[in-house]
Amino acid sequence: VGQELQVTVSLKNNPGVAAAKLNLSYDRSKLELVSVENTGFFQNFTGSAVTDYPYVMTMGGGETLVDTNTDGAIAVLTFKVLAEEACETDITIAYSRTNVYNAEGGYVEFVPVRNTVSIESYTPGDVNGDGKISISDIGNIRLHLLGKYTIEGWKNEKDS
Repeated sequence: VGQELQVTVSLKNNPGVAAAKLNLSYDRSKLELVSVENTGFFQNFTGSAVTDYPYVMTMGGGETLVDTNTDGAIAVLTFKVLAEEACETDITIAYSRTNVYNAEGGYVEFVPVRNTVSIESYTPGDVNGDGKISISDIGNIRLHLLGKYTIEGWKNEKDS
């Protein structure tokens, strides 16, 4: 609880987009949107308040419509974890067909990919995974450093 995680919103296999309005949804009981960083991918980028739900990103447009034809990161979303238990939760981008178009005014269709975030409960120093730090954890760390026990996911400097 309280830790932050970042999710990058990217465009891949871009057919050419001049402007788009995208809606971001997520489980607000598990995540809180803290900030949205504009990567500069589109010439214009605005977003609703991070407290708005769904969060709305509006990109491109302006006086002159120019297609962006490359792939890349559109925005970086920062969430604060609210979930107290280990779980998975989806972050979804949705749009209306009439809200994504190219410089000629044609509608552009794409397939948003749902992202699943895994939230894990972890206590630093809890090597045996029982939810608390005890003499057993200290013993396991000692045995690991002596090469007699393997702690999953632990990398020694000499292993690097």
